[in-house]
Amino acid sequence: MNRDEGRAQDEAGRVEVNQRPEGRARSAWRRYAKRRTAFLVAAIVLGVLELALLVAVRAGLFSSSPGMGLGAVLVILLFGWGLFILGPLWIRRVRPSAPRTLRDPRATTATVQETSPSYFGHAAIEAQWPWGIAAGCVIIGATIAGLAVLDRAAIVSAVLAGVGSGAFLWLDVWSWRSLGRSRARSAEAARVYRVGVLGFGLVAWIISTIWRASQAAGLMHGAPVFSLAFGFNLVWRALVYFPLCLWGGYVWARALGELGQGPHKP
Repeated sequence: MNRDEGRAQDEAGRVEVNQRPEGRARSAWRRYAKRRTAFLVAAIVLGVLELALLVAVRAGLFSSSPGMGLGAVLVILLFGWGLFILGPLWIRRVRPSAPRTLRDPRATTATVQETSPSYFGHAAIEAQWPWGIAAGCVIIGATIAGLAVLDRAAIVSAVLAGVGSGAFLWLDVWSWRSLGRSRARSAEAARVYRVGVLGFGLVAWIISTIWRASQAAGLMHGAPVFSLAFGFNLVWRALVYFPLCLWGGYVWARALGELGQGPHKP
């Protein structure tokens, strides 16, 4: 047997092994691991770019060309959101299926409870959705606009404040409802909701709202807590940050779930 025939037989043997179920499973696992590694590398690159942008801003490199600085911020934001939204979908396309195991009845009951479409405020929101919620948002927005007028704000500013408050309140309720109903899709979706929305999103919302409102109202410089400035900033930032934090936590938990969960390597 010459050398060429030996290489041909080795190649045929490798092809035969890859066509077996065990070989296909190993090949699928390798593709899955490569995509997870690529996602981690991209996340590290994103962190380095954010750090470089922060250093550049503090060093005043964009002081002469603010448009370039704004463009850099937008590019990094789009890269980050695209990475954490599309990345898990890209990884999931090649994720091998987990091996079948016997189901524990108690675990099945817990999964059913976990994936229930019920969420905090479920009965009240579903009973009034959508027109009752819309009417409530209009009433609250009009009330805020009226209070702004009583505080001697300009008419245009008062109207913008009322419209913005009503619109963000609608977005808040819609986000809470949509994410709460998403937990019923599967046990994995329920874990994403619990860890990302309730765990990360709500905590980030509370911290960021109080912190940014305190900065805007000047509490760090001795301004009184019980003031109209702090109250307005607290309410406005709570309305704006609520959907951002909830959806950010949802995207973050999905990405982490795709990286940390998967079938056992064969």
